[in-house]
Amino acid sequence: TLSLHDALPIWLMIAASVDELEGGFSPNDFQWSPSGTRLFVGGTVVFLPSLATCAVPGVGGFVNNNRIITDASGDFSRLLEFDPDCQPVSKWEPRENWMIVDTSPEKDLLLVSREMPFLQRTDPPNNEVLVVRASDRTVIGRWPAAQGPKGRFADSGNAICGGGDADEADRVPVHCWDATMGKVIATAPTVNGGFPSATAAEAPRVIVSDYHRYRIPFSSEYGQRLKQRVVWDFKTGKELASWEPEKQDYVDRSAKTPTKVSDMAKFAISPDGNYVVDGANGIIRLYKIVPDRKST
Repeated sequence: TLSLHDALPIWLMIAASVDELEGGFSPNDFQWSPSGTRLFVGGTVVFLPSLATCAVPGVGGFVNNNRIITDASGDFSRLLEFDPDCQPVSKWEPRENWMIVDTSPEKDLLLVSREMPFLQRTDPPNNEVLVVRASDRTVIGRWPAAQGPKGRFADSGNAICGGGDADEADRVPVHCWDATMGKVIATAPTVNGGFPSATAAEAPRVIVSDYHRYRIPFSSEYGQRLKQRVVWDFKTGKELASWEPEKQDYVDRSAKTPTKVSDMAKFAISPDGNYVVDGANGIIRLYKIVPDRKST
């Protein structure tokens, strides 16, 4: 169950403004440094407790306390390394078309999506997912994207957890994989779909999204409706808590023409997996996960 908590650390205020894109694949956009003195939020490094910031280009995150790695915006074949103060350190050209999905500062790992060159693409797609050790730039795992790990690192970089978005299935399971072997180590008992999700950096807990999926009339495809968010402990196999997220309407002023947007509440989970935050309509709520009670 979730119990409302009265403390509201600043990281939760930041975290409530970011999560994964609805519908599946998206890069990491919220991460602690191993020292706990910095946050990486969508390309911006936030210094704690001063809240000073600096920025790096591209998508990526911390791979240890002293390094940030991103893929260069618009050029997924070049990776950039920065120190924790956003100063450039080096460039890395892997000679493949790589896009960083997530990073694990606890294990010095990158989760990478490799897209095949246009002339080598097939139907179905033959893209790959890779796990790379950043310190020596070694690929330690490589799998077909359709069967390999997807989502984000969890449990100190030991696992990768996520779901999917299939158009032709009424059930889309949510899995966790061993981060170096690429083998499924756990499957959520009831959750369907999974994305968007958030993983606990240092614990085997994940917030996943549970959907009701239905066949679209006169079509072979399926639609879906979000039912609830679920906190899942993938080592015990238990779903610890669930709630129906609030919807919010706002004007997206970043677009060329301001557009009204309807979206679900954003959410995050603390590194130790004991706290959950969600935010919508100007209200941020912090919850403590209380075990051994009926979910609410």
